[in-house]
Amino acid sequence: MRVIDIARKAGVSSETVRYYARLGLLNPTRDAHSTYKMFDNNDYARLLFIRDARALGMSIADVETIINASRHSRVTHPQVMALLQHRLDAVEREIKALKPVEQRLMHILRTWQQLPHGAPSGRTITTMINVWPEKSK
Repeated sequence: MRVIDIARKAGVSSETVRYYARLGLLNPTRDAHSTYKMFDNNDYARLLFIRDARALGMSIADVETIINASRHSRVTHPQVMALLQHRLDAVEREIKALKPVEQRLMHILRTWQQLPHGAPSGRTITTMINVWPEKSK
């Protein structure tokens, strides 16, 4: 498969495929009759893994660690479990940090809906966004 073919098949951009190849995460060969990089089914399977791991928010370094360890049959379940737990911890922190944002947006929308005719002026909109009860200190 050429870059464009594997990219389309995996649902990623061609530049993403080239980037992962530059990092050594994919191992294309050169077509003897052209300058095209050619990817095989192993590259495709690896690209799907990278895509899915990145969708979970895993870093390139984490993905690289797993791929490099698997190349040498050194990947261990505890190693992968620790990477996943680390990512879960980060997601939980992100969710906690977003809760106040969610509450503020809900408050602004409720305030907006209570306005006469439901149409605030420009000044009212900026006031609704700027004014928010401070947290207890």
